[in-house]
Amino acid sequence: MHKENKMKNSSIIIKTGTLRTSDSEFLIQEIDASFIDQILQLQQDIYDSLPEENKSFILVKPKSFFENHFKSDQNKMIGIFVDNKLIAQSIILQPTIDNPSTGMVDMENIDDVESLSIIEGVLVNPEFRGNSLMEEMVTIWLDIAEKMGRKHAIAEVVTDNPFSWNVFLKKNLNIHSIGIDPDDQTKLYNMHETIDNIREKELKGPFNYHGAKPKKSCHVEDFKQQSQLMTQGYKGISYSKPDSQMLMARFKY
Repeated sequence: MHKENKMKNSSIIIKTGTLRTSDSEFLIQEIDASFIDQILQLQQDIYDSLPEENKSFILVKPKSFFENHFKSDQNKMIGIFVDNKLIAQSIILQPTIDNPSTGMVDMENIDDVESLSIIEGVLVNPEFRGNSLMEEMVTIWLDIAEKMGRKHAIAEVVTDNPFSWNVFLKKNLNIHSIGIDPDDQTKLYNMHETIDNIREKELKGPFNYHGAKPKKSCHVEDFKQQSQLMTQGYKGISYSKPDSQMLMARFKY
């Protein structure tokens, strides 16, 4: 896990480093309600920068969402800063019995809500892409979830956004199921894995972890075949971009 230090303003600095695409220093920290104005500005800037066909990648959340989010001490947000400007962020939702909403629009229950940790609203300013900032935030999310005793890591990604769902695959989550957003019929991948299994994959490597499990490949846009395989106990475990193939392994019989 990353060593945590405290800033003078009581925000928690998680990590510092240098961007690959420039000599700029970046800082990753937990952010709270005092950053809401910057959070809203970043998500609007990114939404506005997207071509019309990709705007479904982002659900622009209102100020009230963040105000309510920070009322729970279980919920967190991660922010990445360059020159004191917020350039990337992610929301960590950790439901409780009193606040059981998971934010997932079409996914079966995995376990008790208090065992779940969900990451959503993962945004990176387009000017700073190419620096693995999403990977940084997913790594930190898993550390936070583990530290806070959560057992399951869950995310939801538009199927048309292979960059994002492939980051989760590389971080050892699986494509668990396919969902549909009832508001606009957008197809979604539900990503899931237990924290324990993620750590085991990190130690063994995904190839050794999946070992002798039966495996099948299918085209990333063949959702009918993917759905059929999922009903047979298969889950997506890796993605080959050159030939647009998803490798699926069988977990249940």
